[in-house]
Amino acid sequence: MDTKDALILSLHGEGKSLREIAEAVNISHVAVKKRLDRSLSEKKPQPGEDGRIDTEQYPALHKAILKIDDILSDIRRQIGKPIAIETPGGWRIDRQEGTEKLLFP
Repeated sequence: MDTKDALILSLHGEGKSLREIAEAVNISHVAVKKRLDRSLSEKKPQPGEDGRIDTEQYPALHKAILKIDDILSDIRRQIGKPIAIETPGGWRIDRQEGTEKLLFP
């Protein structure tokens, strides 16, 4: 991946439009779309030995994680104490002071 691709991914992760990204990197928005499609289809998150994924390397995943974090923070504010949530899809999220667990279905 070259520096232009890295900048495109970074700007995409910030929620910039194709035209905004194209202007920033000085290429057409069509070229930006092609580079994004290629980059996002090639990169699959791989967990490290501890099972964690560095989401900074995957802008789309990082953006989704930030949304989840915001939603969970809002739920925590409403409840006012550590939480455990089980979703209809089978996800279970346990949050206790200092520890988090995300269990997959």
